[in-house]
Amino acid sequence: MIFPTSPMIVQYPDATANRASLQAVIKLPELSPREEIAVRAVSDLLMESTTEYSKAQIMRWGGQSGIRPSVEMMPGFVRLSISNPPEQIVTGISILESVIRRPSFSDQDLNDWKLKSRTSATDYWQTALWPQSPVVSDLRKSDLREAFVRYFRPENVTIALGGNYTPDIPEKLTDRAIKVIKRF
Repeated sequence: MIFPTSPMIVQYPDATANRASLQAVIKLPELSPREEIAVRAVSDLLMESTTEYSKAQIMRWGGQSGIRPSVEMMPGFVRLSISNPPEQIVTGISILESVIRRPSFSDQDLNDWKLKSRTSATDYWQTALWPQSPVVSDLRKSDLREAFVRYFRPENVTIALGGNYTPDIPEKLTDRAIKVIKRF
């Protein structure tokens, strides 16, 4: 499959909306069980912290419209969502940029994730999507970095901006968003 060399940017302005929504969708190929567990860990840990933002800041500033920032992994993609009041769209893109470019996967976060993964019961929905439960105990921080660098690349990313934002913002955001998804 041929991918473009930069992220795709999609815009849906709506002046009647009460918020601006930023989404980043990272397309994933078919993953081996080990890759799947590494990408799942990356997905679950993306909103924990970055080099610029703590988890509390991401949750507070990225959810000012009353909708919590989120990351979800589904077969074939990872989706990040941030929603802000229209006047805070620049804050939203800054958080999205930081989460996609500079997440900080700490050893403690990984250890907490492993413990939660081993002790939390899966529901029917999770079992249907992820029928095999890969062993997580030997997952290392280097596995997270490797999965992050391999799959969170410009050619795999679509960024969508929707809702209420001023007309001069899209050009600025598009230029900045293209810089957002550079490999670190």
